[in-house]
Amino acid sequence: MCTALQLIEHWQDVGEDRARGRTYVPATDLAAYRVADTDLDAPVSSPALRRLMSHETARAVALLDRGSHLVGRLRGWARLAVAGYVAGGRAAADGLRRAGYEVLAGSPGARRAEAPGISPRSRHRARPVPSLPVPSPHDPEPERLMTAPSLEDAYAECEAITRREARNFHYGIRLLPPPKRSALSAVYALARRIDDIGDEDGPYAGKTAALEAVRAGLRTDPDPADPVMVAVADAARRYPIPMGAFEELVDGVAADVRMDNDPDVASGFYGSFDEMVGYCRAVAGSVGRLCLGIFGSAPHPEASRYADALGIALQQTNILRDIREDLQNGRVYLPREDLERFGAELVLDEHGVLVDKNGGLAELVRFAADRARGWYADGLRLVPLLDRRSAACTIAMAGIYRRLLDEIAADPPSVYHQRRSLSGWQKAGVAVMALAGRGPR
Repeated sequence: MCTALQLIEHWQDVGEDRARGRTYVPATDLAAYRVADTDLDAPVSSPALRRLMSHETARAVALLDRGSHLVGRLRGWARLAVAGYVAGGRAAADGLRRAGYEVLAGSPGARRAEAPGISPRSRHRARPVPSLPVPSPHDPEPERLMTAPSLEDAYAECEAITRREARNFHYGIRLLPPPKRSALSAVYALARRIDDIGDEDGPYAGKTAALEAVRAGLRTDPDPADPVMVAVADAARRYPIPMGAFEELVDGVAADVRMDNDPDVASGFYGSFDEMVGYCRAVAGSVGRLCLGIFGSAPHPEASRYADALGIALQQTNILRDIREDLQNGRVYLPREDLERFGAELVLDEHGVLVDKNGGLAELVRFAADRARGWYADGLRLVPLLDRRSAACTIAMAGIYRRLLDEIAADPPSVYHQRRSLSGWQKAGVAVMALAGRGPR
């Protein structure tokens, strides 16, 4: 936690420190992001420096996430104080994001209303990242602050990640008994980490190396200081989780990274629907099979295939929901053969809205939604093989995405300018129906 807070302060003060003759950004990172030494003396941050600062901030926040488990182990004023430091660090990181990682033209800080401990009366620049006190040698338990997270803390961190980052998934797993819910949170937290590597800014080689580092970590004993890997390792001891599926997920995210490196992606990265399904199987079917390892099922030779099909159905829904957002990020998942069949072009206007001049894109969306329904029907054959609560969880997750798919199919232009989602009340309604054993058909 202390390291994270210090790093965030350094990233806020790149320009100020440079003016004093100090540079804390690692030389290896400057080289990897092609930031010249003269870039640090410019009046404003270059695009390369902004990308580097995005990367450095994400790493600091990841450290802060790992350290924040300490809050739950404290009581009274100590807990309140440390929680304030964590909140201040997160607010400072948010300030960097809001500023677009502009770290030379003035130091971006947290909004004063968001950063604990900052007086609104202050006239000088707010400094929301104070130093935490080092444990005194006279503290009867100084080592307690420096120990690796307990298993309980590790699972708590994974559940916090799931609750914060995956609202649809979280709605579903709330229907499970606590041990399975904790194990699935661990699975999600690691899957999220892998996915985030593909989505963060950075050079192709750096992302590839990071993915291979995750792959290597899956084949060794977990780092005791890494709560996610500690929880995943424990979950794998308690449930028959197919750990190889995580490596398939790494393969799928590696395909995203290759897409980011393809200058002709707008014409369609995947030539055929079968190629797109291969990608969906890697990034989502793998998660379906990981979930099945925790759910357990009645013996059936097709159980794993059903879980795989359901994951592929969910990913097809994501692709239709995120056409615009993916295109803005330089990614196209719709198969080239489908785009050509319907005469659809993926183009954004000056407002960032998808253009559909001849209605071909709307036709493609309706066709693709109908095709995805077949995958849902196949995948939901898994439900009778599960226990009641695992079945309810599966029905809830599938129900949320299937309802979203139906809404997109009924109004394809609705995804041209926004990211569609269900309201909290709609999701809760799906969950209630799932508990009653009623879901999508």
